[in-house]
Amino acid sequence: MATNVTIYVPNEGEKEALRAILKTKALVLFLYKNAVIGEGATVFESLTEWPSDGGRAYTRKELSIDLVENGVAADKWFLTTNALGRAEGQYSNAVLSWNFNAIDVADGASVYGVGAFSWFLPFDAGSKEIKVGDTVKGATSGATGLVTGVCLISGSWAAGTAAGYLDIKSKTGTFQNDENIYVAGEIATLVAAPTVPGDVYSVGDLFKIITGGEGAVGVVLSLTGGDNTSVATIGVAPAAGGRNYTVGAGKVTAKLTGGGNDALTVEVATLATAAYAVTNTGGTADAFKRLMAIWPFSTPLSIAADGQAATWDMKMALATGS
Repeated sequence: MATNVTIYVPNEGEKEALRAILKTKALVLFLYKNAVIGEGATVFESLTEWPSDGGRAYTRKELSIDLVENGVAADKWFLTTNALGRAEGQYSNAVLSWNFNAIDVADGASVYGVGAFSWFLPFDAGSKEIKVGDTVKGATSGATGLVTGVCLISGSWAAGTAAGYLDIKSKTGTFQNDENIYVAGEIATLVAAPTVPGDVYSVGDLFKIITGGEGAVGVVLSLTGGDNTSVATIGVAPAAGGRNYTVGAGKVTAKLTGGGNDALTVEVATLATAAYAVTNTGGTADAFKRLMAIWPFSTPLSIAADGQAATWDMKMALATGS
């Protein structure tokens, strides 16, 4: 068998590869202020990011993971094949802009380029499946992140040995090593008496809770006067607590089974905090930054005036082409 042969990836294959990257690795753009060669050994720590504290105007920019394929659109990726035959994503229908203030100017630095990283959170001891769209929360730190990708490297959820990493976006706070993580907004209990009972329900009827979150299912446990009358008490169906809910009354429902009139509203009493997995970040503690790309400027941009802007037309293409 031949080895070290050249491999060509067709255009459609490139587009699928780029689609997978853009949908799972939510890119965070940043500016850096030191000279660096964009080669394979460069890591995030090689770059000196422009500071964002002390009243400076500079901040990072987290990009959306939404894609379209019929033209550029605000805050979305347009996925296409460019003139060089490479899969390319163009972000938004306007250039991105960083505006600097007098405190930035006082740093006396220049912008040497734009970088992009994504967040990922290693885990082990996974016993309940975490899915794309879940918001995970650290039980100790309170840090959160919206899951955009799940990579299971070893073990299984069923055996409580799942290990791998989560791609996350919109991170808040600082995760700790070896802390339990759970899915935020999962319903644990409902108040027994509904906020509004509704009519024409029967014991055993299932309903989904559609206010605020998604995926939660409740069940009618008993009735005031028998089948097809007002609901007296309710309970959440096992293993259907959903995600992204908040405690409170008046949650709107929609029937899944039975003949209820969909007037039933319920009150979420408590949210679940049972561990889904445990963070495995070692000495770093927090989630990791994965450096995805850097774009060095041919000439550094000197930041010399209050109100000065740095603009960037965000495009990302794969390096191969057929």
